[in-house]
Amino acid sequence: MNNIKKGSYKKCLNCNNFFYLPKSLLDSRKFCCKKCWYIYNKHNPRIQSTTERKKRSIARIKSIKNGRVKFNSWNKGQTKETNPIIREIAEKTSLTLLINHVQRGLTKQTSQMIKKRSESKERNKKISQGRLNFLKNHEIGHGRVGKREDLGHYCRSTWEANFCRILKQKGIKYKYEPKTFYFKSINYTPDLFIPSINIWVEIKGYMDEKSKQKINRFIESGKQLLIIEEKLYHYLQSYWKNKIKEWEIVT
Repeated sequence: MNNIKKGSYKKCLNCNNFFYLPKSLLDSRKFCCKKCWYIYNKHNPRIQSTTERKKRSIARIKSIKNGRVKFNSWNKGQTKETNPIIREIAEKTSLTLLINHVQRGLTKQTSQMIKKRSESKERNKKISQGRLNFLKNHEIGHGRVGKREDLGHYCRSTWEANFCRILKQKGIKYKYEPKTFYFKSINYTPDLFIPSINIWVEIKGYMDEKSKQKINRFIESGKQLLIIEEKLYHYLQSYWKNKIKEWEIVT
């Protein structure tokens, strides 16, 4: 009686024999053994093994080649007008091809319009951040980016290039962006390093919150940093611009 309460007997789907099951497995199990399960699900494509599927596919291909079985495709002799499935596929493919064509081959007028819009968005962003002077229409502390022939190295701005020219004129050796310092969540690369005095130099026209965090972390690590801001740079410019021939002025 206790066994009947705990479980019950169930009929196997394959051999029709009754087998005892506990209460927890009554809903899940339907066969008495693995052999019955395999015989029952032999022709089920979802449960078939990969080897059996390969064998069946090879046999089917051979029979089609020999002419024993006729292969009829589902879309044979059907068009967009007759079959709605083919119509949907054709519409989807045509849409994707059209989108790719528009993205790749833009006309001159549309490409110019997109460029103007993107430039105006970038300009407005710079003005809101304070990086761009609205009246003069130039970036504060920035100018031509590239390699300077007189210095022999790349510079990110005219301010950096001009300060390097002052050091060169004075005969002070320096290194341009020689090292990057990695902190917890911030990476910082100072503009210059003067090895004779062991001082790092940062030339900043505009100081935002991110750059302030970087500089504070760098100073906290115990390094000496000379920050050249807008006032100091203009003071140096007023003295050196007529003495150095290669001096660049931002207009």
